[in-house]
Amino acid sequence: MPDNKNDKIIPNTNKLKELFDLKSDKASNQDIIDDIRKDSVFKGPNLWILIFAIIICSVGLDINSTAVVIGGMLISPLMGPLMGIGMGLSRIDLDLIKTSGYNILIAMALSIATSALYFFISPLDKVQSELLSRTSPAIWDVIIAISGGIAGIIAYTRKEKNNVIPGVAIATALMPPLSTAGFGLASGNFQYFWGALYLFLINSIFIAIGTYIIIRILKIRRKQYVDPKREKKVKRIIIFLVLIFIAPSVYTAYLMVQENIFEKNANHFIKQELNQPGTIIISKKLKYHKNKPEIELTLYGNPLDSIDIMQIKSDLSKYNLKNTSLVINQGPDISQKMDISSIESIKENMKSDILKTIYNENKANLEIKNQKIKELNNRIKSLSQDTIPLKQIGKEASINYPEIESIGISFVPKYNIETQTIDTIPNAILKLKTKMRSNQLRKFNKWLQTRLNVEDINIVIQ
Repeated sequence: MPDNKNDKIIPNTNKLKELFDLKSDKASNQDIIDDIRKDSVFKGPNLWILIFAIIICSVGLDINSTAVVIGGMLISPLMGPLMGIGMGLSRIDLDLIKTSGYNILIAMALSIATSALYFFISPLDKVQSELLSRTSPAIWDVIIAISGGIAGIIAYTRKEKNNVIPGVAIATALMPPLSTAGFGLASGNFQYFWGALYLFLINSIFIAIGTYIIIRILKIRRKQYVDPKREKKVKRIIIFLVLIFIAPSVYTAYLMVQENIFEKNANHFIKQELNQPGTIIISKKLKYHKNKPEIELTLYGNPLDSIDIMQIKSDLSKYNLKNTSLVINQGPDISQKMDISSIESIKENMKSDILKTIYNENKANLEIKNQKIKELNNRIKSLSQDTIPLKQIGKEASINYPEIESIGISFVPKYNIETQTIDTIPNAILKLKTKMRSNQLRKFNKWLQTRLNVEDINIVIQ
């Protein structure tokens, strides 16, 4: 009797092929070609759908509504021309590439113009988080785009169309970058314009590449040419276009991966090496450049001396950050005057009141704010506890004002939101034996101002 044990161990390859067969429920090659060719053209209904989709998406970005943005992406007809380019490259169909490319350019121009017009007349001018997230591509955008292109063309080549294509339109997010580019054009912010346009092009290229891959796998026949010379010429043009598409895209994806690795290593380095007692990181900037990446940190609390900084910089190589430049900006030393809870409170206040202003402004404003912080640092150092004759002041106060049991004096930073200036103000904390009359309190205030040579002082009675 034959032994069937091996038959149970060895996988049934036919069943596996059947399970992953892309040709199952596949439409005819001619139907696929005709459908993609038809959807590659923007005219009539497609053009109007595109206009209103970009308006919906622009409104969603303007009011920071993710749901509205998704609605605009859901009805977007942009996938058709991109699939047309991918199919044209695969089938060596130069006419389809020209038609699809021409129509995607029309779609881009019309979308950006519509979005720019909307943002120009919109009364809202705040840059929302939904807008900011569409200004620079990441490696995840590349992965989503090529996966979306593959999923989209697989769904497109079925006999029965399903809900995959609208889902791909949402995942690949083609509309929001065009809306953001329109915002950049309307507001004169060309950094947003070029960043968003670059994100759209990256998404578009990888969707086309995904389409190209699946069309080749499905072995949809190439376009036949009567003239062999013309066929050879078209093939050369197609190869050239494929290289133009793929080479920069692969290089861009490589740079994105390198940037992601740099950010991961930099964050690990900061967490391990900059976790110093009494020192708080209130600002972190990671700038990736191919030859010279940079980590810029702003610290608050116990200052690091030059030896500490040199040691920290020497540890960069341990985290694969050998050529990275480390810039450390240090704020005033307040650790000996305030407890940790006070430092945390100042950290939060500075984040909300100062840092949002400093680090969201342009480079010129940032330099001004940094200069003000340095001036504040110098002022606090000049008014530190070592220069305040607290013991002598306490003796004089007890003689002139016997109601006072104890006195404490400290200088704290104050940020004026209206004038956007930073200053220090002395605080005098009094503990009284008996209640002081208001005229005595005013007299004490003037005496202490004269004693400390300051124009203003804040009296706090415990």
